[in-house]
Amino acid sequence: MKAKVLIVEDVRELSELVSMYLTKEGLETRAVESAEDALALLGEWSPDLIVLDINLPGMDGFEFLHRFRKTGTCPVLIVSARDADEDIIAGLGYGADEFVTKPFSPRVLVARVRAMLRRAQDEGAAERE
Repeated sequence: MKAKVLIVEDVRELSELVSMYLTKEGLETRAVESAEDALALLGEWSPDLIVLDINLPGMDGFEFLHRFRKTGTCPVLIVSARDADEDIIAGLGYGADEFVTKPFSPRVLVARVRAMLRRAQDEGAAERE
């Protein structure tokens, strides 16, 4: 079964680039341009990992993460141009599992996604035992 990754990024070119790299690695991706669209999609599609930008139109990534963590448990990787310590601390505090600053290497991002999925799968297997 392919792992599913939700990309929440308002810059279409960037979300298409991330999606292309993840798809090449055999992952299934869906991309949305707003936190509101992401919350709506989560009602019908359950990703194994979320790649989340902070600077989104309308609801920002922090608010999305706060709402998502009330019920959602899949790993979240923040990818943001905001690189201040306060933003990284806030993102991790709201429940993100990793924080990558823009610009980033797509290959490194794919490696981080793979590592996060592997950890989540290992934790799930341990819980089932």
